[in-house]
Amino acid sequence: MIGIAIDEGYIDEVDDPIEKYLSEELANHPDKKGITIEHLLTMRSGIYFNNDKESDVFRTHATINSVDYVLGNKLSWDPGSNFQYNDGAPQLISAIIQKTTGMTLANYANLKLFSKIGLSKYEWKDYPDGITLGAFGLMMPPRELAKIGQCICDSGKWNMQQVVSKNWIEQMLTIRVPNLHDDVGFGYYWWISNERGFVYMWGHGGQYAIAYPQKRLVIVITSIEQVSDDYAFWFQDVFNFADRIYRISN
Repeated sequence: MIGIAIDEGYIDEVDDPIEKYLSEELANHPDKKGITIEHLLTMRSGIYFNNDKESDVFRTHATINSVDYVLGNKLSWDPGSNFQYNDGAPQLISAIIQKTTGMTLANYANLKLFSKIGLSKYEWKDYPDGITLGAFGLMMPPRELAKIGQCICDSGKWNMQQVVSKNWIEQMLTIRVPNLHDDVGFGYYWWISNERGFVYMWGHGGQYAIAYPQKRLVIVITSIEQVSDDYAFWFQDVFNFADRIYRISN
């Protein structure tokens, strides 16, 4: 959605500091002014946000202002210097999209993406402050999730129509943070394995959409939500399944 917002002129570029779009919100958090949109997209904002603790604040509605809550966390690293996967960064992205487009992230996504790829069976929750949950709260059946993967495989096209620009897809799927595990890197909210030739989305507990662009192959795996540790469906198991399906498809 950031890519579409850039193409439509709502946002200038990923290198923009978030202060450009969240100036009021940053008034009480001047130490966060050096964070850029790209820092948020690559989970390198520098804000310490522990999902095991902090995300429960969102789930239980324990704060009245989700953006102020994220910005109020400690800046533990220089922006851009450290990767920490967390649910806080996407909440700021959601707020930026809402401030620039005048629509919630959920409504903007429905208008500009979901409705154009025939994705209709879904629910995406807003936080009580009116901002769509950026990191979670999006629920849909596997076949609907596969449509997003298929759009990625087709370089942003759906039924021969360019829904997301090819240039943005390429930027999004370029490794920005390399060698996180098993030759997997991180782009803009997508995990990327150049060795295996696939990219994937990874949701909490074991929700995956894996796309092999060269083969136009999409694999979707879902699991029980809100599980962790030994009960989660981890990427090692997913890679084994994906490798077997890939071999069969050949």
